[in-house]
Amino acid sequence: MKREQHPWISTSAEDVLASYREALQERDALHAATIRNYLSDLRHFMAWCETSWQEGLFPEVAFRLSNLTTPLIAQYRAYLLTALRLKPASINRMLVSIKRFSAWATERDMLASDPARAVPLVAQPDRQPRFLSDAEEQRLLTAVATAAPLRDRAIVVTLLRTGLRVHELCALPIAHTDLSPQGARIIVVGERARTREVPLDALTRDTLSRYVPTRPSAASALFVGSRANQPLTERTVGRIVHTYASQADIDDLSPQDLRNRFGHRIAQTLPLQEVARLLGHTSLTSTMRYFAAPAGPRSDSER
Repeated sequence: MKREQHPWISTSAEDVLASYREALQERDALHAATIRNYLSDLRHFMAWCETSWQEGLFPEVAFRLSNLTTPLIAQYRAYLLTALRLKPASINRMLVSIKRFSAWATERDMLASDPARAVPLVAQPDRQPRFLSDAEEQRLLTAVATAAPLRDRAIVVTLLRTGLRVHELCALPIAHTDLSPQGARIIVVGERARTREVPLDALTRDTLSRYVPTRPSAASALFVGSRANQPLTERTVGRIVHTYASQADIDDLSPQDLRNRFGHRIAQTLPLQEVARLLGHTSLTSTMRYFAAPAGPRSDSER
């Protein structure tokens, strides 16, 4: 069964959709295609709601935010899965659109609480990124603490505890690093010059505080390569990660795997949009993989 291209919705639903479109355009600075996708997914959800309400679930057919509940969204999830038989990636994209809309409405007190937050995404076991187990992370941290020079130790810890992309780490200026006891953070310039702040935990702050006094003072980058005052290359960072992963008996570990570990860990306690902000995602579709991941870490036998 296929979805309609542009389903009819009531005037009240169109009004809500128009307000949300304005918010997406003004606040989030998303690509036009991304906004169209969000609004299309939301339109189909609203149309399904109004069709369902015609069957007597509510006295009024027109879409109302007050009728938006967790069971209703879960029912729509089941409809996409069993009636339309869509692929998990497609279902998750639609659910992410609803979750983003629901979070927006909650932030503006249009909803008392976020009904979409508790609705899980559909697991995609064959497409999951690699996640380190707790034991693997501890072995890696032990390896860099005992064998790595300060710079390499700081690189691994920063990747693992901030979720930076490898090119973001290489380009990170020392001026964007705040190691003050209160509010330690880094400022990352991401895609399309968008900036984000990532807080530093105690381990990362302590490790960087030890490393920074040893770097060339004339260098502008936080991490400097063997050539005087030149930033590290992505290839060099990859070799550093591989070296200490081998010492920790972890096969084929990459900087992206450390970013995945960070995303998976924070997804256990933070809402979708906050995880997306910390990872620098411009689309929540990229973030949802961390919420669809298996609940527990993989065992060492699954390496």
